[in-house]
Amino acid sequence: PTPTRPGAYVVDLKDIRRRPSWTLPSVVAHELLPGHMIQLGLEGATPPHPLRIDYASAFVEGWGIYAEQLAEKAGAYADPHDALGHIHWLRFRVARALVDLGIHLHGWSIEQARERLIEWQGEPAYFAPFDVELARIPLEPATRVAEAMAWLTIADTDRGKSPVAYHTALLAHGRLRVDDIRKIRS
Repeated sequence: PTPTRPGAYVVDLKDIRRRPSWTLPSVVAHELLPGHMIQLGLEGATPPHPLRIDYASAFVEGWGIYAEQLAEKAGAYADPHDALGHIHWLRFRVARALVDLGIHLHGWSIEQARERLIEWQGEPAYFAPFDVELARIPLEPATRVAEAMAWLTIADTDRGKSPVAYHTALLAHGRLRVDDIRKIRS
């Protein structure tokens, strides 16, 4: 979105009946409000800033996951099924980060990683089947860990602050590294 044009989100209707409806409120928070649609729109309108010199792709996913938590705090998951969807997505993201560590730090095989995903997550997320994730994670070392670290740092840094002031300060600088997210705290 821009100040003069509304944003848009295209829903993939392929096999829509297979996508559990209880996962959708969390997806909306992550992708739309207050997620990527807000964050990316503000980033696009922000002139280059010294903190943007270091491009930090993990910030985008970190903000999206944090946005899901904001929606939870605002009561967006009042229905127990919607709350379950939120928990489902959190487990998905934490499990991916742990598998990323297992593969790259502990030398897990893909089969060991698959066993852990099943143990930690249960069923795969609808549009992120285990085979797809297990093909990507070895090719993108530490990406899932970086996304989780960005999310946890954003969430930790917001404690005790005015949400509007914090979010404005955080999003005014574009994509930030974890160290730069911490600087917003002061």
